[in-house]
Amino acid sequence: MSGRGRADGPADSRAVRSALWRFALGATVTLVVLVGISVFIARAVARNATLDEASDRTATMAGTLAAPLVTSAFRQHEPDAVDDMARLMGNRMSDTKIRHIKIWSSDGTIMWSDESELIGRTYSLEPDQLEALASDKPVSEFSDLSDPENVSERNEKGTVLETYVGARGQDGSRFLFETYMSPERTAAPQEAIVRATVLVGVAALVVFGLAVFPLSLRLARGVERAHVDRERMTKHALLSSELERRRIAQELHDGVIQDLAGAGLVLPLVADRVSDNRASREDGELLCRLHDLVTLNVQRLRSLMAQVYPPDLTGSGLVPAIENLVLDTADQLDAELHVDRSLRLNEGAGQLVYRIVREGLRNVVKHAGASSALVEIRREDGWVHVLVADDGRGLPAEPSDVASAEVRGDDELPSEEGHLGLQLLRDSVTDAHGTLELVPNRPRGTRLRARFLEDVPGF
Repeated sequence: MSGRGRADGPADSRAVRSALWRFALGATVTLVVLVGISVFIARAVARNATLDEASDRTATMAGTLAAPLVTSAFRQHEPDAVDDMARLMGNRMSDTKIRHIKIWSSDGTIMWSDESELIGRTYSLEPDQLEALASDKPVSEFSDLSDPENVSERNEKGTVLETYVGARGQDGSRFLFETYMSPERTAAPQEAIVRATVLVGVAALVVFGLAVFPLSLRLARGVERAHVDRERMTKHALLSSELERRRIAQELHDGVIQDLAGAGLVLPLVADRVSDNRASREDGELLCRLHDLVTLNVQRLRSLMAQVYPPDLTGSGLVPAIENLVLDTADQLDAELHVDRSLRLNEGAGQLVYRIVREGLRNVVKHAGASSALVEIRREDGWVHVLVADDGRGLPAEPSDVASAEVRGDDELPSEEGHLGLQLLRDSVTDAHGTLELVPNRPRGTRLRARFLEDVPGF
């Protein structure tokens, strides 16, 4: 209806936009965090891949190139043997990313290096060098060239990738083969793969975010709509509670309290006459009328209590409760009830049916000036249909009356108590995905018609 649409319009839109902004901000932060984690992991993978590549390359050079040339003549620094090693290692250095090469003897003497001033010098081998010398497992690390044997390489900028590997020479002795590589050039292929992987991952996350955005939009709208509906239903419940308290107070004040107050004024007079033996026949008739009046008001109080807290409206209790509503109007109009006695509804649907019939009959008695009424309840294809019709004066002609409000679906609740009750009832039926309308009856009178889904949650 138009009233509900306008009620949910600007506020609902702002709430949805706020939810979408929160989703976008959360998605962006999540994406940034994931990208950061991906880059961190990728760099670690690239670093390990670089170390592995340096180890493999150094081990290959030591075993297949250097080892056959490590002979007794090489150890004795014979020129031909040394030149053969220098030529082979120089070719490898020009074709690869290797900056420097050292070949160590087991006592820490540098037997050959591309830096000739180091040849013949002896240094104490570090534990990791001794470990590499004793095995064929390479040891790779990023070095800042702070060791004593790196004095000639300290003009290098940044860190280098230093790798040791032990091997056995042609003469059967162990030697240590050491290389210094550029980590940037060595890691370049791995970095390229990592960048491509990160880009693919980020692109996949972005595509996923775009794909779930419509779903997030629908979820945000659904959540906010449910929030608005819950607030509206709470407001309806509070207004209904206030209306019921007002009606109870009015019925007690205008009916029961007035009658009992009158009885309280008359009874002392009759009691005085009885005590003085001056009671007359009229006093007896007055006592009988007072008795009837008290009995009537007791019935009214019981009826009021049943309306405030009706009996069980689930299962077989619904039809008797509706019959009692109809019987309560028997002294004011001729009401006819059409309902299948086997009708069974859940608690929510039963409460809504009870409220519709009670409100309809109350308005017929108070406002319609009718002599007869018809109440009809039926269930069909999952829908509950309720009708309260009368032969009264019909709908007023003023456009501000409740009939016009119900037919047009106006937002503003009319101030008159009966109209407010119908307006709240219409909102409750609307919340049950149904409709409530007040239309002219033929040939005269008014018809209150309601239609809603039978799966209604309890109030």
